[in-house]
Formats: sequence, structure tokens, C-alpha cells
Amino acid sequence: MHSSISSFSLPACLKAVAAAAATVAMVWVVVPNHMPSDTVLPLSVEATNEFVVEQYANAYREKPVVIVGSSITTMIPHPDCVPDNVITLPLQGRSGLTGLEAILRTGTHPEVVFVEVSTLLTAVDEVLIKEVFTPFYWQLRSLIRPLQYNRNWVVLLYQTKIAESAPFNHVIEFPSKTLDQWNLEHAAQFVAGLREARNDEAIRIVTPDIISRVRALQRQGTRVIFFDPIDPRIRNQSPNKDLRAILKTELPDVPMVDAPDDTVSIYRHDGFHLDSSSGLQFFNYLMNYAGVPFTPKCQLIPSPKTNN
Repeated sequence: MHSSISSFSLPACLKAVAAAAATVAMVWVVVPNHMPSDTVLPLSVEATNEFVVEQYANAYREKPVVIVGSSITTMIPHPDCVPDNVITLPLQGRSGLTGLEAILRTGTHPEVVFVEVSTLLTAVDEVLIKEVFTPFYWQLRSLIRPLQYNRNWVVLLYQTKIAESAPFNHVIEFPSKTLDQWNLEHAAQFVAGLREARNDEAIRIVTPDIISRVRALQRQGTRVIFFDPIDPRIRNQSPNKDLRAILKTELPDVPMVDAPDDTVSIYRHDGFHLDSSSGLQFFNYLMNYAGVPFTPKCQLIPSPKTNN
């Protein structure tokens, strides 16, 4: 009987390795670096978050401006409207803390990082970070596109089909309703957010994590800006107002930019999540505030006159 060692065939092994390398090389050449369907997100929350963080791990070298946040950030701006020099990390059910950790894991030095304040009480998703940033492998995967999640053939097919079935024309229109009419129709969705609830213990635990990551980025030369897109009524209740007050005290050099409800009509679905029109409007507002140059990808149809 031949042993497993004696049956080993070096030529056959080398042929298998060569075939695998040739396949990767072929896919690398055939599949473009950027595709219109890249913005199509997977269905599950876990898959979406892994997809979003991996996208950053793959593209951080060419993205000097980063926006981190929760699902609230998804439409700031619409994924198809994000300029080429900007990348967003809208993590569903998570917060900007996980986004900050992702930036630090890459070791990159973005010029500007916008941090959504609204959900910062949600701690870092360590499982997600560990899944994406596997030592050594994530750097390899960021360089070799065929190894990436959104270059899996199944994912590519799904993204392409969705993109073809609902093409995006890069024109964003404001709702035809006045803001008063809109808010009346969405009143039921606002109820949960308008309930005040203190959460001092969560603030005590999470605040040091926020401060340490912000300071770490600043030491690398990154300009950090907090932003808060939620309804002012919710923003001025606990726990939001309590966390904002502490951040302003502990990080007085970090600006906090609120949605300009006092000057324009902001359409929100539930007090937190902006309509795509207001999301693009607020994104433009943030870029102008920070003095960040960018080439718009979407046209925003002027807002109709509304009654505030």
C-alpha cells in the first residue's frame, strides 16, 4: 500500500496552484474595479454591514473624506450620489463608533471624518470588525479585487439584476407635500423617538471610547466633525441632549453640525431617517460647512415652498 506521502504528486499540485492563480488573474482583468451596481446593498443586516466595512477597507486609499454612522446615514447622501472623494459607512443597527474603529484598523489618515452623533451610544461591533479585518488577509483582499465580497459571482449577479430592474437617474426630487402635511402623515412613526429616556450608564461607558478614537484620528492629522441629522425635538431630549452636552465639554474643539431645520424644510420618515431629498441637501450642507470640494453626482430639484 502506498502512503499518502508517497502518492503526493508535486507536478499535479503545481498545476492546481497555477490554474487557481490563472483564474484569479483572469477575473482580476475581466471584472472592472468600479461597477454601477456596487452601491446595491445585500438583503440582511449582517451582510450589509460586512459589505459596507469591507468596501471601506478596499477603497480607503482613495477616499479622503469619510462619513460614519448608523442607518440614519444611509441617505446622507443616497448611495448613488456619493462623490468619488467621499465614502460613507452607514452601519445598520450599529453606530459611528464601529466606523471609527474601521478607519483606525486601516491605519489610514483621512482628511475629514464626519461622525453621526445620534446613535453613538451603540458600542463597537467587535464581531463585525474581527470578521472584516482578519490579520494579513484583509490587506491581501483589499489589493486583489476577485477576493472581495462584492466580486463574488453570486453577489455580482444579485447587484447587477437589482441595478437593472430599478435604474437610478441621479435626479432627487423633494416631496410634493408641504412639511406640515408630511409630518402629519408620518406622525405615528415619530412617536417612539419623542419619548424621553435617560441612559446615564451607557453614556458613562461609551464616552471614553468615543473620545479615545476621536483623539487618535486627530493625532494622525484628521479633522473630525460631529453631525446630528435628527429632529430637533428628539435631539433636545435625553439621552441625546445628555451625550451631546458631554461631548461638547470633553471635545470642545470638535464642531457639532445640526441639520438646519431653522432655515430649510427637512423631511424625515420617523424623526431620524431623512428622505433622500433632505439627505442630499444635508450632505451638501456638511460639505460646504467643512469647505470640502466635490463633484456632485446627483441633481437636487429645488424644494417647493413649504409651511413650517
